[in-house]
Amino acid sequence: MIILDRHGNIAVGSSTSGSPNKHVGRVGDSPLPGCGLYADNQIGAAAATGNGDEIMRFCCTFQIVQYMKQGLDVQSACQQMVTNISERIGVNNIFEVGFIAMDKQGNCGAAGTVKSWSDNATEYPGFPYVVWNEKTMPVPSIKVEPAVICSAT
Repeated sequence: MIILDRHGNIAVGSSTSGSPNKHVGRVGDSPLPGCGLYADNQIGAAAATGNGDEIMRFCCTFQIVQYMKQGLDVQSACQQMVTNISERIGVNNIFEVGFIAMDKQGNCGAAGTVKSWSDNATEYPGFPYVVWNEKTMPVPSIKVEPAVICSAT
């Protein structure tokens, strides 16, 4: 979850799904700033979901915010992180991951490797996420980003 308040402060929160059969004492990506979540009140914030053990290897959410700081728009920053991971480990080794991000202007973006997701009532062709702006939207809106497909090199 990412929240931008009416005073311009941005915050991010995340929870863990609690991987089954995990090692005693294991710490996942959720509580680690820069891995499962990251916020910079001058730039924006990002959160991750998916295979936390793999996400931790790349400091993904920190990197997404840094991409925004370097001038990428929110959507491109999320897509660039998926591409970066794919290039580093190879498309055949890509894991399940999804990113959401927001900049200080309230622009949102998302990207991931999720090809489809179902909530038992609806099948989504990609990575679904929810956006809501109390000023412009009467109810939250579900958006879906198709999986970022990276070609083998």
